[in-house]
Amino acid sequence: MNRLWLRSRIVIVVMVLGLIAAYLPLPTFANTPTPAPTTLQAAFDQAATEFDVPSELLLALSYNLSRWEHHSGQPSTSGGYGVMHLTDIDLGHWQTSKGLDWATPFKQPAEFQTLAQAARLIDQPTSALINDPVQNIRGGAALLAEYSRSINPKLPTNLADWYGAVVLYSGSKERSTAFGFADRVYATLQQGANRQLENGEQLSLAPSAVTLNRQSAANLQLLQGDDFPLDCPATLDCEVVPAAYALNDPDDRGDYGNYDLANRPVDGLDYRYILIHDTEITYTQTINVFQNPLTKASTHYVVRASDGHIAQMVENKHVPWHAGNWDVNGHAIGLEHEGYAIEGASWYSEAMYQASARYHSIKQACTGTQVRFGIGRIIWI
Repeated sequence: MNRLWLRSRIVIVVMVLGLIAAYLPLPTFANTPTPAPTTLQAAFDQAATEFDVPSELLLALSYNLSRWEHHSGQPSTSGGYGVMHLTDIDLGHWQTSKGLDWATPFKQPAEFQTLAQAARLIDQPTSALINDPVQNIRGGAALLAEYSRSINPKLPTNLADWYGAVVLYSGSKERSTAFGFADRVYATLQQGANRQLENGEQLSLAPSAVTLNRQSAANLQLLQGDDFPLDCPATLDCEVVPAAYALNDPDDRGDYGNYDLANRPVDGLDYRYILIHDTEITYTQTINVFQNPLTKASTHYVVRASDGHIAQMVENKHVPWHAGNWDVNGHAIGLEHEGYAIEGASWYSEAMYQASARYHSIKQACTGTQVRFGIGRIIWI
């Protein structure tokens, strides 16, 4: 009797313990969330692992877009956010460059809206990618992987074959600009980079003997430039990358971009000024803006920071929209310099200074017309 009583009690206890265990949360060893990275270097490594993108490529890409700075979630003047410069661009502010007090609403191009696309890819609100550099890097990594899959569903297994995806990340539809951006990213991979960030973190990218495979971008539908002769002095490294000149609305002959046709100085619009601007965006992004006729902005020349290379976007005889003053536009030659004023000497390179200075042998650049230098002649804006 006692033995039966004990056995029944044991069975009851086992059943009760079984019922309790059924309602207790089970340990989730395999699904334990990965701790959030505490440094930017760790964030790049973690995003690279998550999206099967080389971490060194993410670092080189970001370095060329933002110098690894997040800027506290504040956008660049081209609407780029964070270390991966994910864009949500309102191009309306460029329209005042023509010098008229009006602007026409227009639809933003898809390639200028990468912030929303990246947010969808990582299932995060855009605010997270704007305010959190970790989420911004995740979004950039996911976007780069998506670009690669649009070329080949299978992600590359070596750095060389990511070239085509980097071309697409540039956002440019013009071949020399997009390839030039990818070349600079791969040059950064080869040379390495080091920088102390505003928050004190020392971020580094070790140099590597990486090659590049331009064939991975061979089938991309990109525009070719070179449709007018260079006016640039022969001593400078220049190429033609035409700004957009197109009618935006077939029913409105006044709705066009991004410059006015002229025949300076024969038509009476003599050269009086040199306008020197800082773009507050990268070289590639500047080219993109001036190649969209809806922005209604352009310039004659854009100077690249890394090596002083110059893109001529408008013939000297024509009138680009860059000063925000109609009269000044008609008598000026414009030079846009890549870079962010807030970054100072870390962006404005000696090569760019030298190229800009050499350009100011302006009697060559202005088709034989001599421009006197002095107060009121060179306008810095």
